[in-house]
Amino acid sequence: MLELLTDIESLNRIDYTFASNAVSGYQGDWVAQTSTVGTVALTTTSVGGALQIWTETGDRSATPTVGSWSPDVAETGKITVIQGNYRGRTDQYTEVAAAGGTLALGDPLRTWSGGQMSKAVLGTDYIVGYVTKLDVSGNYTSDTGQVFEKVIEFITA
Repeated sequence: MLELLTDIESLNRIDYTFASNAVSGYQGDWVAQTSTVGTVALTTTSVGGALQIWTETGDRSATPTVGSWSPDVAETGKITVIQGNYRGRTDQYTEVAAAGGTLALGDPLRTWSGGQMSKAVLGTDYIVGYVTKLDVSGNYTSDTGQVFEKVIEFITA
């Protein structure tokens, strides 16, 4: 899930071919360009030039599942990513020890395996953003009624 807290009109939106769009990825995941021009794939650890998936999932009334892309993705084979400086909320992050562990307010963020974000190390990792608010409620209900268990707010770098 990705909920923008910044006006979408101040961002660049770009469509890319996402070869595995039918079986992989979520809104809010990070992608990077592949060796095939115009194609992106989910990021791995600390990737420069990563962009966040903006394409909406197909079922906005329930918890999104892998491959639940909106009909336009199935029709065109493309996903929309956003580029620029923005604030947002997402559940697409990990706090496993191998990824840097538990996040704290102000922590830098990097891309992680599978397109998620994780805690970064300044001076070592490519920074994509910073944590501006931690999940404190346990559950977050979006404006569409979807419930997410762990959500952070962030700002891109």
